[in-house]
Amino acid sequence: MAETERVRALIIKQGDHWIAQCLEYDIAAQATNFDQLRTLLLETVDAEWDESLRRHKSGFAGLEPAPSYFHDRWERRSKALRPTFPEAATKANVRIEFAIDA
Repeated sequence: MAETERVRALIIKQGDHWIAQCLEYDIAAQATNFDQLRTLLLETVDAEWDESLRRHKSGFAGLEPAPSYFHDRWERRSKALRPTFPEAATKANVRIEFAIDA
């Protein structure tokens, strides 16, 4: 079995939408509610994994980390003890840790 890749996703509210931005790879999704956001991000992560395998023969190859702005927000969120949502796994064996930045 392939080793599990772990990815953190910061959830941010912008207007009427919620955005999930992965930190280890610049992958994001946007939706109007949490259930839809989670589903869309899982699908997007799987699609990026598959495309990287097709193009580069390695999952997430060629993808840069998210901009440092998101990493800084993650660190501030962790110090403020913001809620964390249950992890989710994608078909590509990627485990995503979600946390909200409110």
